[in-house]
Amino acid sequence: MGPATMAALGEWGEGLVFRSRRRGALTRSSASHAWHLAVKGVDGVGPGAGWHELRHFHASLLIAGGAPPVAVAHRLGHKDPTETLRTYAHLWPDDDERMRGLSDGVIAA
Repeated sequence: MGPATMAALGEWGEGLVFRSRRRGALTRSSASHAWHLAVKGVDGVGPGAGWHELRHFHASLLIAGGAPPVAVAHRLGHKDPTETLRTYAHLWPDDDERMRGLSDGVIAA
């Protein structure tokens, strides 16, 4: 996480980014409950949206920022970029224009 994210989260301990009220690890149920409370009434977040959609958002953000497939795969915990590309290949920019330029460079030279 970057410094701005760390500052926004505040102090956290024992390796946990999010903690329960008792300062222990969140259970799946308590995390789900907290998520639904946090997004209640937020525009564009439907009732079925959950942590998985947040994961997709994060991946999309990394790709839009220029992160390569191997780096995104690593961040998402995929064993290799195959799964990442199968899911998100459509989000990476198209290289057709750059490849046309490379081919034209041979002809123009």
